[in-house]
Amino acid sequence: MCKSLTRSIRKFFSGGVEVYKLARSIFALSAIELGVIAYLLILRGSELPMSAFVLVGVAVVGVLLSLEGAMALNHACAQVKTVEETLSELEELNRTLRAQRHDFKNHVQVMSALLEMGEVDEAKRYISRLSQDLRNVGLALRTSKPAVNALLQAKANICDSKGIRFEMDIATRLDTLPVEQWELCRVLGNLIDNAVEAQEAAKAQSPLIKLSMYERKGSIIISVFNSGTTVPPALRGSIFLPDVSTKGKGRGMGLAIVRGIVSEAGGDVTLETDVNGTCFTVTLPYENPGDYEHPDIPES
Repeated sequence: MCKSLTRSIRKFFSGGVEVYKLARSIFALSAIELGVIAYLLILRGSELPMSAFVLVGVAVVGVLLSLEGAMALNHACAQVKTVEETLSELEELNRTLRAQRHDFKNHVQVMSALLEMGEVDEAKRYISRLSQDLRNVGLALRTSKPAVNALLQAKANICDSKGIRFEMDIATRLDTLPVEQWELCRVLGNLIDNAVEAQEAAKAQSPLIKLSMYERKGSIIISVFNSGTTVPPALRGSIFLPDVSTKGKGRGMGLAIVRGIVSEAGGDVTLETDVNGTCFTVTLPYENPGDYEHPDIPES
């Protein structure tokens, strides 16, 4: 039996120890320990000496520490995954900027040739398309957080490839951001991904996603609006719970992750949905609002 168990363990961890596997193993072993402890206390409690109860108490403490460690591993693994994704997005943003710089001479030559040929309207259309690309990158670079800039550029590219209009209204550099930029990337990534999926499900003729970020009354306000499907009334009260989703069974972790990060930072996330679309609004308060207030940003 021991050999069989050893082979199972080796097979489970074949190819190296993965954090998620390790965390699941800790949870499983902790559950077994708790089961044994419950059996001893409930069915054999009267037969145990006093010293056994002391050992049981120590075992319970050990189990609780193991569970805490497993949860910390899961959290650390999620952070590492976010960092890896952000680094990839930073590389993509760098490639985009290098490509734009490389192609600048070609764009000028094309516009010059069109004007020499008298194709004024075509030159205007060419400039319009080029300026939109430059504007998207410029908007994505307006914050002081490189990871956030890279994420927004990546999401803008995804929306463009899917034929979804992606508008950004960014009126804060996020200098007062009360969470790590990696955590904000998880919030923005999940909200924008949900909006993209909603647009694809709605199959609207003019799909739109609009991201707004600004500061007001000592808080950073972030809203993600999409003109896709609305959230059914039956789900509006539980939409932030795990495994609750408009996309069906087995989905729905994204909004739960968003709420967890925002709540831990002392903030709030709300939902507004009607026939025009759905908007999620995140409020992240920061300390010393008087030091960072932006009076030029109008209240809505």
